[in-house]
Amino acid sequence: MNALVEISIDDATNQPGQRRDVRRRLSDKILDAFNHAYSVGEFEIAKQLKAALVNNEKRAGAYREMREFYDPLGEAELWIGFVDARNGYRAASDKNGNDPHAIAEALDSMKEAYRLWSRD
Repeated sequence: MNALVEISIDDATNQPGQRRDVRRRLSDKILDAFNHAYSVGEFEIAKQLKAALVNNEKRAGAYREMREFYDPLGEAELWIGFVDARNGYRAASDKNGNDPHAIAEALDSMKEAYRLWSRD
């Protein structure tokens, strides 16, 4: 018997170093690319990827029902909020005369944005 026939997805994902939550849909991959582009400051590319995500969601049709609690556009907005808060924290920390109150406020904002984004 062929060894590949005997391997199940559970066997493959249970191996050390493998993610259990396999992200297979195109919207997952577009969202991952958007998140990366936005976080490294490639805003024009992020804008194009977000437009692709919008188009992909419009075409999802009946398959959308299979992931009723999944909202990639909402996830993208939460990521934008987190990255913008992170950038605000960096800016507050990098200023000359670092105001401890401003830094603490920016840190709290970043923590809240992260909490919202990672709410799984």
